[in-house]
Amino acid sequence: MEGRGSKLLLLFWFVAVAFVITADYGPQRADAAKSDPYCFSFTWLGPKWNNESQGNGTCEKIDPKPEVCIDPLVITYDGTPPNMTYLWKHFNKTQIGCRLTDSEACAKFTYYYNGKVDNITYMCARIIVDGDASMTSGCETADVGGYVKEVCACRTYAGVDFPCNGAPIASVSILAFVVAVAASGFWQSLLT
Repeated sequence: MEGRGSKLLLLFWFVAVAFVITADYGPQRADAAKSDPYCFSFTWLGPKWNNESQGNGTCEKIDPKPEVCIDPLVITYDGTPPNMTYLWKHFNKTQIGCRLTDSEACAKFTYYYNGKVDNITYMCARIIVDGDASMTSGCETADVGGYVKEVCACRTYAGVDFPCNGAPIASVSILAFVVAVAASGFWQSLLT
């Protein structure tokens, strides 16, 4: 009986942690229920740029300019990728985002060199791969001149408070899936 009680306590903690994370970062918040869908829209210049970098603040004037570049340009204090949750909570969504239209997807263009991220651009876009229909989900990669270029697409839906082309939503979805799978196996072990 003691084993069953500890298993129930463990299950409670799994569910409690998943609930807290989903409440903090989940896509459905009451204050966003009537909002239009948004995507992130900016370029992170990559690890070569940090708080000590000198440069002009637009894609037009930056050198070297990333192949895909959208203003505003974002650099981070230590050259690590930006904290997307922080940006979304502390900046006006029209400064770092774009309103998603029916014919577009949220896109994330990532350029890798020697296996490391070189720069990332987020935007609203129509993505056509090999002349096929518009890509609205998934990722495609290509090796070009020493770089690996990756484009990922997704759709943010009305009422969702966080653009789908930022990482935390995917992390919460994966966590919820893992917890659900663990819980289903866990319940089976409790019942036997």
